[in-house]
Amino acid sequence: LFWYLGNGYKVIFDNRVQVLTFEDDNIICRNEDDLKNFYDLECVAVFNKEIELCKKCFSTLPEFTLKIRKMRTRWGVCNTKNKTITLNSELLKKDISLIDYVIIHEMAHFFEQNHSKDFWYLVEQAIPDYKEKRKRLKY
Repeated sequence: LFWYLGNGYKVIFDNRVQVLTFEDDNIICRNEDDLKNFYDLECVAVFNKEIELCKKCFSTLPEFTLKIRKMRTRWGVCNTKNKTITLNSELLKKDISLIDYVIIHEMAHFFEQNHSKDFWYLVEQAIPDYKEKRKRLKY
């Protein structure tokens, strides 16, 4: 199965297909390269869109750069010194609410660098059910 935004799709390769399409529970594309290109582009598009929405949960945020890469043990990383947030590309397999939780979590680190009570209070203001989302994201 190919997981995308919390849903699993059966992949069908068809050389005649010009554009990747979703049909019912299937994703139809020419080859693995097309599937990978779709995934990479969607990471950028979806993560940037959700970042813009999540920014509204904070009165101020520093300008930061988004980086995307596949990580084995983390969903996201906030580097406050370099003002970057790195998101795990595997997050695109999860539903939007989990992606938003990770983004909020990383943004909160711009205000609290550790996981103190103050940090979790910030997260909870934006995502009241953050504990349930954390459980769903456990590797």
